[in-house]
Amino acid sequence: MAKRKRIGRPPKRAKERKSVNFTFRSRGELRDWLRDASEPEGRSISEEIEKRLYESFQKQQVARDLAKALLEHFEEREVFDFAKKHTEESKQ
Repeated sequence: MAKRKRIGRPPKRAKERKSVNFTFRSRGELRDWLRDASEPEGRSISEEIEKRLYESFQKQQVARDLAKALLEHFEEREVFDFAKKHTEESKQ
């Protein structure tokens, strides 16, 4: 049997595609909220979803980095306070 000819432009290879198709279902007013948020910014609903997901991952990374920096700071502070206390005790 002969191969059927595809109509339209041939699909791009995965490396050449700008984005991938991502489909999901939503509940309630979410679509309205996304539309209301995207229209004033001149974005499509898909672009709004992508922006918000990207920002949520960025915020998550910032929170991780901040938590790590705080832990390192307080660990260093704890060591500093311990050393200072024991240095002062040895002077007495």
